[in-house]
Amino acid sequence: MKICTKCGYQYPDNEAFCGNCGNALVSGQPVPMGSPQPYNQQPAYQIRPLPAKKSLWKWKLWIGTSEVLLGVFLLVCFCMIPYEMKRAELNTMPEQIAQVEVIETNRHSSSGNASYSIYFKFPDETEKKFSVEWEYYSIISKGEKGTLFYKERSNKNNVDNRLFIRFEKDSAND
Repeated sequence: MKICTKCGYQYPDNEAFCGNCGNALVSGQPVPMGSPQPYNQQPAYQIRPLPAKKSLWKWKLWIGTSEVLLGVFLLVCFCMIPYEMKRAELNTMPEQIAQVEVIETNRHSSSGNASYSIYFKFPDETEKKFSVEWEYYSIISKGEKGTLFYKERSNKNNVDNRLFIRFEKDSAND
């Protein structure tokens, strides 16, 4: 009978190594006195801890943020299409000329942004509002008369359907 010198288990003579600890077995040695150590058989496979999960939340955050930004960009582009088409249509229309009188000038300011508009009275007694740039607003005064060069879609009355080109004062008002 062979005995493991490391863990103390006994094996038949045909065994060369201990099934418990893998130590070489020696024949003919006496069993050590004392209580034998309990047999802890290890499974044939090795249990390894699962690898730590790599953090994917950073990638998900980047992907989500880029999706939102792309969506906002596309929404803005989509909303600008009708406006740009309207502006393009106005730019291709022929220029109109009318003798007008300046009725009122307005400056609208909201959160630091200013917009300027001028109300003109046409010969047929209609009044129309035009959005203008600061350069024109600063040189045109109420009560002036002159020639207005503009473009307008005839079937619409909205100020967005009008394009102010320039205003030339009558020489009598200078």
